[in-house]
Amino acid sequence: MGCGSSGARTPVASRTESAVQPLNSNVWLELATLHAAELHELLLAPPPQPAGFIVSALASAVDDDQLEVLLASLRTADPLAARRLLLLLIERDLDSTASAAELFRLDTLGTKAMRTYCCLEASGWLADVLAPRLTATLANPQRLEVDPLRLPATESAEANCAQLMAVSQGYLEALLAGCDSVPVGLRELFSEVKAMMVARSMPAATCRKAVAAFFFLRFVCPALATPYVFGPLAARLPPLPTDQPQGHRGAAGGNNVHAAVASAMGRRACVLIAKLLQALANEATAFKEPFMQPLAPFLSTNAAAVHTFYERLTAVPQPPGPQPPGQQPDRPAQPDPRHAEALAPLVALLACRLPAISASLNAEPKLSDAAAKATAQANFERLRKLVDRPKH
Repeated sequence: MGCGSSGARTPVASRTESAVQPLNSNVWLELATLHAAELHELLLAPPPQPAGFIVSALASAVDDDQLEVLLASLRTADPLAARRLLLLLIERDLDSTASAAELFRLDTLGTKAMRTYCCLEASGWLADVLAPRLTATLANPQRLEVDPLRLPATESAEANCAQLMAVSQGYLEALLAGCDSVPVGLRELFSEVKAMMVARSMPAATCRKAVAAFFFLRFVCPALATPYVFGPLAARLPPLPTDQPQGHRGAAGGNNVHAAVASAMGRRACVLIAKLLQALANEATAFKEPFMQPLAPFLSTNAAAVHTFYERLTAVPQPPGPQPPGQQPDRPAQPDPRHAEALAPLVALLACRLPAISASLNAEPKLSDAAAKATAQANFERLRKLVDRPKH
């Protein structure tokens, strides 16, 4: 599941014109199975077919939970189609962003989709990297507070700054060590995003900062700062005191009250570590808060590490051997009956968003050519006839 969930979510499709079956209804699986080949052609076909515009129009019409369902469905049915959708949305951000400094920082559809895809593709990887260190930090969070207004009377701000930098260094080194294990699909996506920015003559530093800052701002640091709402990570951490029976002896050696204090300290430590890593990814040279300034050496010492991380994150490993003759890596496989189960939620979302999809296609700037728009609309009408049926 996504970054912010530790349990299953089953969004329910709805629309004002008429009620449709819920996303988990067998009706959609039956329909996807019956029309697998046609749905494959209309939704997953690569350019020059306008399938991507129909799916991107759907992405513009759903809420955040349903966007996760859409991407998960598409990624399972055809990972290349999922990546084409993401690149189309990112291209829109690149075309519309007024300043390079705002790239991937605004809460656009492209940014949301990228974050969702990161969670789907690499949440297990991130849990593998962070869980061991987070477990240790939460168990022993003392001597990491650097805010004088929060600093315990028995601790020194100077000593705690040194300790916080040392602990944060361990997290950074763990991320660097695991960089080559980031799932290939995600690294391919970032490589293509990098190529899109380079093609727009963006400076190398801008490209590096945009990708690295996104990866930390939208993926790594939220999981680190709030690990108990990041599903895959939460499952591998010790339970919060509120999850423990009354009178349980907590991590600090006391009762639940003492354990709750230790837990609050641990979560505060996670927030501070995340602040250091995010500032580093932003290529900052100083902190806004005066009490954080003694931590500036962490930024200067590790500036080159951000460059290394970016280069490795956007480097796609070469396949071990040549592609088989006639295989086209940019084209999806022929429809597989097993894909019907993956496409069923996507079909359900289409059914409950048909009017919005039609309006979005009419407004799509990349379909300014009359022939392309006519083809997209004709394909949409074919889809409408397929999916605009199962009603209560």
